[in-house]
Amino acid sequence: MNSARRLFLTFGLIGALFGWLGSATPAFACSCAMATPSEQFENATAVFVGTVKDISADGYDNIVDFDVSESQKGSNTKTASVTTSQQGASCGFVFEEGKEYIVYAYDDNGGLGTGMCSGTSLIVADAQDGDSEIDITSSPADPAVQAAKNENSISPIVIAVIISFITGVLAMHAVGRRKKTK
Repeated sequence: MNSARRLFLTFGLIGALFGWLGSATPAFACSCAMATPSEQFENATAVFVGTVKDISADGYDNIVDFDVSESQKGSNTKTASVTTSQQGASCGFVFEEGKEYIVYAYDDNGGLGTGMCSGTSLIVADAQDGDSEIDITSSPADPAVQAAKNENSISPIVIAVIISFITGVLAMHAVGRRKKTK
């Protein structure tokens, strides 16, 4: 094997290795069963729109207190407390104080609990027309679903490595053909 051919073969193998390593997807300990927004609504004990007023830790969980602006299902109170795991790997939902959320809560030992798989999501007001009315049964921006969508996309680095590999193979083939004709 001549040195040019070995060089192209080496670059091709390195490109294939980087392509293989670059295509690895992140692992998530929390995986959610796919449910439609109406199924999430049906499965919830309570569904409300609320602004986070306080977050406190209780062991491995966060207790999130809300000022409720709209109740769609369950009790019709002005405040609510919801428990969620502190860890995203345990399907906990990350809330921020002062932000407004659509909360799909389930019965959690007599209280309310929520997580990434329940359908809870941050409300983003539409800045163009000022309309902040929310359809509770619309598709929520579930972080687990977004992560699953993102892991199915091909990164630009992987595409560049694949193109480099193909170019190396074609160049190696061209060098081999040219050498045969001499």
